[in-house]
Amino acid sequence: MKLVTYSLDGAISIGITDGQGVANLTERLSLRPRTMIDLIENWEPLRQEVVEISAFPQPLAEVRLLAPIPRPG
Repeated sequence: MKLVTYSLDGAISIGITDGQGVANLTERLSLRPRTMIDLIENWEPLRQEVVEISAFPQPLAEVRLLAPIPRPG
């Protein structure tokens, strides 16, 4: 599995992919991270939730992958 930032219908989201589909992490995780930086900053309390994800409902072919961190600084 890989962490991704992606665009779908004009909305930018963070997710995790198994190479075939994507799970939206903002919708799935308890702390609702909106950016990859939010996820990284809250990794310890969210790690187990991420590891337990086994459904990737959005087909990878339907999203546009973006840079994981748009403006690294």
